[in-house]
Amino acid sequence: MVFAFQEKLIFHPRAIAANYRYDWGEEITIPVEGATLSTVWKRTPRSNGVVVYFHGNVGDNNRGLYQMRNVLKKPYDLVIMDYRGFGKSTGEVESDEQLYADAQAVYDRVKESYPEDKIHLLGYSLGTGMVSYLAEENKPADATLVAPYTNLEDMKNQTFWWLPDFLLKYRLDTESRIARVNCPVNIFHGTDDNFIPITMSERLLALAPKQVHLYPIEGVGHRGAIMNMSTDWLDN
Repeated sequence: MVFAFQEKLIFHPRAIAANYRYDWGEEITIPVEGATLSTVWKRTPRSNGVVVYFHGNVGDNNRGLYQMRNVLKKPYDLVIMDYRGFGKSTGEVESDEQLYADAQAVYDRVKESYPEDKIHLLGYSLGTGMVSYLAEENKPADATLVAPYTNLEDMKNQTFWWLPDFLLKYRLDTESRIARVNCPVNIFHGTDDNFIPITMSERLLALAPKQVHLYPIEGVGHRGAIMNMSTDWLDN
């Protein structure tokens, strides 16, 4: 049962009606194998580049916009994507490889409008797995991880340690990628995060101390991290 229903344990999509129209940006749909991904692009005058945001395992592009309030104060365009089954994106999430391929498809579409040194990757919680993959496979300006995990096996073992690892279809292994990332990495993590402990970010830092910068957010839990992170990395 755990094997069969793990998608419902990991992913909590919020669907949006197909005829819904975003009033805060331009929706661009990206066809991928077996689905269509919904992305929303919010452009600003005299932009210095673009932030591509991969949200957590709950919500949709509208919630992502709310989480990006501080980022929107900076002179950058914003692209937010919904995973399969989230928002107006069609299909269902089925594997790590599919998640990575979808993220790459969005990155490739962004590259049509921006040079890579103007692309800033930002991921929160679940989305940090996709950002670490893209940062290894491409050459963005930087990658920012907010409340990242080492891998999903470690997440499972915090609560369901008695379940064997082979039952887990998803790994999203940031730990194995972090030392091979092709850009600077910023990590923001709440010190009071009881869902993904800050010790996971400390492990990522230890793997690549010259490349990774860890910024603890004092007194903040998991949900508050994305709202309380600094955006000073966009000033560099």
